[in-house]
Amino acid sequence: MAFCTKCGAQIPDGSTFCPSCGVPTQGAASAPGGSPSPSPATGLSALMAERTAQEYWLKRLVAFVVDAIIVYLVVGIIVAAAALPAYFTSLFVPGATANVSFFGGFFAAIANLLFVLYFTVAEAEYGKTVGKHFMGLHVQTDSGQRPNMGTSLLRNVSKIYWVLLLLDVVVGLALDVGYTKKFSDKYLGTRVV
Repeated sequence: MAFCTKCGAQIPDGSTFCPSCGVPTQGAASAPGGSPSPSPATGLSALMAERTAQEYWLKRLVAFVVDAIIVYLVVGIIVAAAALPAYFTSLFVPGATANVSFFGGFFAAIANLLFVLYFTVAEAEYGKTVGKHFMGLHVQTDSGQRPNMGTSLLRNVSKIYWVLLLLDVVVGLALDVGYTKKFSDKYLGTRVV
């Protein structure tokens, strides 16, 4: 029975990465010919080769989708409450027009900011969002503490636009040997476990 030298979690036989923190194990699993199999060079190659890495990122994706549904449902209710009076005014007042296109652009920007704030506050106060709680995940610093508000804001600022988030994840996995950290996590000393 092997244990991770960094976090102490039990490592399944044949695994080249810790399933908890993503750190490469000391002894690589043996290949069928008896020689040790090479450890993946990056988090991206671990994601392609390790089932635990794939399960980990699937959990994170599901948690993200749950959180997105929650935030955008609330934003949708706010938009509807703000736009409906203008729409009904245009129906019942002769000559009035409903300029609801203003609401779309304005609330899209507000929605993105609320999305980042939701993640920031939830992770700084509770160490997890509703989606992460649902999937059994939480955010912590490399020392095992809950991140403070500033650290939480910096690790979530890429969520303001989906392309930035995708780059944060892909670059983090391409540059790091472990598979649990996106780019911002690597430099802020945080991770999702």
